[in-house]
Amino acid sequence: MSEWMTKVLRLRRVRALEEDLTRERDEVMRQREEIERLRAENRALLNSLLGTAGFPPIEFPAPPEPQSLPRLRRRSWHQVQAWREAEAARLRGGSLESEWPRESGGRVNPPPHPDAAGTSASATATDSPMRTNGPIPHS
Repeated sequence: MSEWMTKVLRLRRVRALEEDLTRERDEVMRQREEIERLRAENRALLNSLLGTAGFPPIEFPAPPEPQSLPRLRRRSWHQVQAWREAEAARLRGGSLESEWPRESGGRVNPPPHPDAAGTSASATATDSPMRTNGPIPHS
């Protein structure tokens, strides 16, 4: 009995929400029609004022039709990182391969950071030239 009552109440609630949605859609359509009417009236008034001042009327282009946006894919962190690196290389005016020469073993050494010029020559494990998969440092 309680399941039946729950189902009936749920159906009533869903029906009420659907009716609210229908009323809201109708209101939005009425508002859009009112906006179009006001825009047309504004165009007519503007052209009337321009005609009174001796200027030719203005031709207003038709407003663009709304288009649905394509669904954006979620990118993984390594795709975002690769995109950022490629974008940074493009902004620098070169490619990653031309600026970072390859050493033996296929590792890529990044150029030294501008702030690293005054540091000591001894390299520690954190100063490794090999790039980690962490965030891209900003220069």
